[in-house]
This record gives sequence, C-alpha cells and structure tokens, in this order.
Amino acid sequence: YYFTQDFEPYFYPMSSEYILAEDTYRMGFSCICSGPWIARLVKERYGAKADYFQFPVDTSIYNRCVPRKKSQKNIIFFAKPDMPRRCYSLGIHALQQFYELRPDVEIILYGSNMLEESQIPFRATVKKLIPTLEDLADMYRNADLGIVFSTTNPSLVPYEMMACGCPVVDLDVEYALSKYGDDPNNVFLLSPLPNIMAQQLADLLAQPETLRTCAENAGTWVRNEFPTELEMACRVEDLILQDILPGEPE
Repeated sequence: YYFTQDFEPYFYPMSSEYILAEDTYRMGFSCICSGPWIARLVKERYGAKADYFQFPVDTSIYNRCVPRKKSQKNIIFFAKPDMPRRCYSLGIHALQQFYELRPDVEIILYGSNMLEESQIPFRATVKKLIPTLEDLADMYRNADLGIVFSTTNPSLVPYEMMACGCPVVDLDVEYALSKYGDDPNNVFLLSPLPNIMAQQLADLLAQPETLRTCAENAGTWVRNEFPTELEMACRVEDLILQDILPGEPE
C-alpha cells in the first residue's frame, strides 16, 4: 500500500528527482490517497489502483456557532512565501491590483512567520501565525472571502474556512474542481492572471448574495461529506480490509 498525500514530483524541477518520484506511481502499489484530487491524478496519468479518504474537519472548532463581530469587509489570504506551491507572489500581485480597485476592503495576510508588513506593496493587516485554532476559526467567521491557493493537494485550510461560513477562492488550474466536490457552487475558481483575478475579486465583493450562497453550499457540503479524525481512520482501515478480504461483508 502507498499512503499518497500529494503529487510528489511537483516538489522538484524537471529532473532525476521528478522522474524517480513519478515512477513510484508505476510500481503497482494500492494507493490510499488523501483526498480525491491525488486519487484521480494517479489513476488517470499512471493507471494506478487508487481510492481516497476525505480530509477530517473538527466541527467542534470550525463552525458557525459564534456570530460575526467584524463590520468592515475583509479578505483573508493564506500567505506562505516559504511554500512555493501556495503561489504567494501571484497572490500578492493580484491583491496589489485589487487594493487599487477596493481600498476600503481590509486585506489580511496570515500563515507564516516570514510575512513582514514592510515588504507588502499595499496596506494590509499582517497576522503571521494565528495563536490558537479558536482564533483561526474566529478569523474565518469574520471574513467575507478566503483566498487559499492549492496548486497540488489542498490542506485542511479551505475546508475549515468553509465550515466557518467563509467562501473560498482558489486557482482555476488542472483538476481544481475535484478538490471541491466537482461542484462549482462550492468554490470560486479564479484566473491565475493577477490583473484578471483582481477584477474578479472586486466583482465578488460587490455581490454579497453570491458570496452568501456559495458559503451556504460549501458549508453544507463540508458538514455532510467530511469526517472526524476517527471516521477518517476507519475509512483507511476499510480500504485495506476491502482489498485483502474481497467479497467479505463489511
């Protein structure tokens, strides 16, 4: 069995390391994948045997039980300059142009201790690492839109935002919709061109009903489809048992 958490070749330039990582999907292992995106990719590109478990979301923390307190419109950006696949530079360029269109909207950057306010080319609130999970959930509940770029396998972040009622923006790249239930009503997939993305963000902020509808659809999807950690572990166990005991009752 191959516990497959991301598409490892993407962590390298085209090189020996890329090819060797890619070859691991051709070795005949049964892939137990973290989420549907990587399962689809290795099946379609390499003919691998693959199934997946869904990401666990702790709804005792990430929920809509606490009402919003913040009155000012704001966008939060999961900003990680230390992690190339999060496309920090692309996000900064788009937000710089968005700020010119909507200087009244607060832009909040968080997610890394490498963030420095002096290096941001527009007015922004820089929060770096949020102290507690409860603080994180509270920030999500008070946001109008959350930007999380998941160019490879996503983290828990977009789903935790959704559980808190925060509509999510991601990049419109290959297989992107498979990360969101293959349902365009659950997420806003925007252009990777910064100037176009900036205008799309401004258009979304001018449509509160569109934001509300997406938040409700995504929140319902996460509540219905995403397991607890124990349920996730049971799913992994079931995938193995179904493979080694074919035809046996569950």
